[in-house]
Amino acid sequence: MPFDPSYPPDDAEIESAPLRDQFQSLHDEITSIPVGPEGPAGPEGPQGPQGNTGPEGPQGQPGDPGPEGPPGEVSFTDLTAAIDGTSANSNSVDFIAQAADPDYNPSQMQALIDKVDELIGVLRR
Repeated sequence: MPFDPSYPPDDAEIESAPLRDQFQSLHDEITSIPVGPEGPAGPEGPQGPQGNTGPEGPQGQPGDPGPEGPPGEVSFTDLTAAIDGTSANSNSVDFIAQAADPDYNPSQMQALIDKVDELIGVLRR
């Protein structure tokens, strides 16, 4: 049945079969129109949201080694070897071979100051 633009008439009671035929004839007419050539592409749309992370890929080849890092902690053995014998640095400083005077004695005080200076000089590296 061809499309009838006058159906349904004004103030008519609508029946389903003739109305369905109207729709079907419109559909047939639209689908019978030949498709033309594809038009040019439209402008690119905005970037969509990021999708879910995909599965992890295969392991790659190892890379070249990096530069050597700073030295780590010193072991107890290394520390012992480094400081072994350093207490002998002060062996060249003799003891103060005198007893303290009960009263202030400027020469005894000066001897004490001289001995402390000697010890400081030896212990400096």
